[in-house]
Amino acid sequence: MDRIIYYTVIAAVLITASVFDIRKNKVNNVFSIVIAAAGIVLTVYDYVKDHRTSTLMLALAGAVTGFIFTAIPALKGGIGGADVKIITALGLGLGIYGILYFLLITFLSACVFQIIKGLIRKIKTRERLDLSSKLPLVPFMLAGLAGAIWQFL
Repeated sequence: MDRIIYYTVIAAVLITASVFDIRKNKVNNVFSIVIAAAGIVLTVYDYVKDHRTSTLMLALAGAVTGFIFTAIPALKGGIGGADVKIITALGLGLGIYGILYFLLITFLSACVFQIIKGLIRKIKTRERLDLSSKLPLVPFMLAGLAGAIWQFL
């Protein structure tokens, strides 16, 4: 039951953040803070319930993994800083295994969408294939969240 509440809160936050990302191509830091707070609450709740240090270590490892896998592309201009913050915050609640599923599904769905978008543009304009256009990443995080939820079921 506790995970269902967490996933519902995260999904609501990501839906709202997606609207901002699509419309303004900018995501507010408030979303990262809410996601991090929800992850911390879930981790503390799990720790109090089970009294296992591994719960805290998995949450911390999830945040570090999320940061490492997104900070490198962010340094090269591939993704935005807000995306890094959101994914790092999600790592706290999803843990190491959940964040790996999340990252896989998020980036795969974004890549597939970008390729389809590029192919459609190529067909319409008859120009060469260009896959370098900017793409809001937060909407694809919803697909990543669905993948992480599926992993836990």
